[in-house]
Amino acid sequence: MEHPVIDGSNLSAEIGVASHAQIPSVAIHDAESPIALPLASANSPLQAEEDCSLVVSPKTSESSQSVGAVVFPHQHLTLPSTNISASSPFSVSSEGSEDHSSSHQVTEEEWRARKDELHRLYMTENLPLREIMEIFGQRQKMYKSCFRRWGWFKNTTKRIRQKLRNGEKVEMAQGTTKRRRRNMRLLGSGGSSRNSSASPRLSHEIPALASRFWYASDNLRRIEMLFGHLSQIIDASARKNHIWGQVSRFECLPAFGQDLCSQIALASELFATNHTETGSAVLKKAFAYIGQVAQEEDIFIYGQLFIDIPFVLLDYQQHRILQCYLSHLYGILDTPEKRCHPITQMALLMQHITKEDDDKVLESIERLHYIAADRYDAIHHAVNFNSIERRMEAVLFNGANGQSQSDCDGVLASFEGLLEEAIEEHGEVSETTISMKVWRIEASRRLRTVDSAEFIARCHKFLQQVFSAAEGRTSLTEWSPWLLWKLGEVHYELSRFYIDEEHHEAGLRELGSCVTLFDVAILGGDVELASFLTPRVCQYRNQLVQHWMDLGEVEIARDLEHELCSSGYLQAAKERYGG
Repeated sequence: MEHPVIDGSNLSAEIGVASHAQIPSVAIHDAESPIALPLASANSPLQAEEDCSLVVSPKTSESSQSVGAVVFPHQHLTLPSTNISASSPFSVSSEGSEDHSSSHQVTEEEWRARKDELHRLYMTENLPLREIMEIFGQRQKMYKSCFRRWGWFKNTTKRIRQKLRNGEKVEMAQGTTKRRRRNMRLLGSGGSSRNSSASPRLSHEIPALASRFWYASDNLRRIEMLFGHLSQIIDASARKNHIWGQVSRFECLPAFGQDLCSQIALASELFATNHTETGSAVLKKAFAYIGQVAQEEDIFIYGQLFIDIPFVLLDYQQHRILQCYLSHLYGILDTPEKRCHPITQMALLMQHITKEDDDKVLESIERLHYIAADRYDAIHHAVNFNSIERRMEAVLFNGANGQSQSDCDGVLASFEGLLEEAIEEHGEVSETTISMKVWRIEASRRLRTVDSAEFIARCHKFLQQVFSAAEGRTSLTEWSPWLLWKLGEVHYELSRFYIDEEHHEAGLRELGSCVTLFDVAILGGDVELASFLTPRVCQYRNQLVQHWMDLGEVEIARDLEHELCSSGYLQAAKERYGG
């Protein structure tokens, strides 16, 4: 039995959605809109010491009226004050927090002379940028600016994919970045000089080397403390929370904050496509919601707050918003009751780590997956989906960075064995096995563990199994919102697969099916699921508009843009937070 094609053409008639003529058109303007964020001058460095924060109230404060409008992502945001005293063990002096540079400013000719050597180290040998800086000196931003000019990149972000679609010259690094802890003895170029009284020739270099040593040491310590706090959260929850006894080996712990993550992803998507006013309103709405998410138990929210949301913002290259987010999150958690809790300390540590380098943030996120997986194994004392999911996310993270193929194969083998047990115990189309199969489809696409034909066959087999089990339900509205969501996720994975394979029209059709299924699921009455899916529907519709425009299908794009502009979610966000 072939599964029916979901194109959404008759969706309005089936589920009673108002027609376009009945919905007032609200255009998404590209114009800049004021947002209550002070800005540094476009020609001046950011003033990180000033006390400023992201204001999520609907009105702009009077003190910021004279400041120009925020344009994401092209203009810089003034960093929020960390409000950390100089005596804090986590504080970093202004000297220590600089990108360590020599006083000599390298000319363009000197950069060109070093180009071959830099290419070998950065692109071929894949050394981290920090280690290259230790060899040649100079500020980090100078390297990044130069590498962007030459078209050198390491991570396939959304912006890089757009450059590739535009036909721009882009060169990606070979393999994965080598991430290894620095040998601290090498930083001083000979530890014996510390006890020697006769080294006048190098005396002028000692302050810079010492600063670099302590800076690296502080951040290594912060990362280790970050991991320790996560272990405390998981272990403490296992001791006192009854939920662990209710979750089987085939299920994951409940997770709160997925709707917050989808809101921030939508805001980032709108900024990336120059819908600045609407993106600003959605971002303010998301920041206002952080306090509500933070009230949930730590074990249920750490994954969204410290892994998923930072990764989304870094993927969209919204580093300034990430810093504002972590500052705002820490301000919410830093109450007399929770000040010493591990989750509050994690927010503080992440806030400091982000000030050094994106690579450190990505490395920390990757390791957090492994820490969580190890603790889940220790608690369950058996193979479990909680642990497998976290361990596989670490492998999936940044293209299996740091993991050998055998490690990846081992995780997949454990999962396949667990899936067989789940099928024997719960059946082929239970909620438990459906969740696991959808997860396997996503993992196989991202890891490319199967060839193209097998991936498509796996998706279609899953859809046929679900539709066969639901015979008699002739209308999508008779299906549960949860099941419609899972079916939509499979169409989304097919969409990503086809687009990656350059079959753009097929990919866009699958993405349209995903949006249709999500639309019907939203109308099913599950408030929690609707709050998670609604921002994603807006995000995917915006992507459909951009892709169909790129393919020259202007009429299709305009219809989709009209649906996007008519979104009640976006209208409400603009009315409340767009002033």
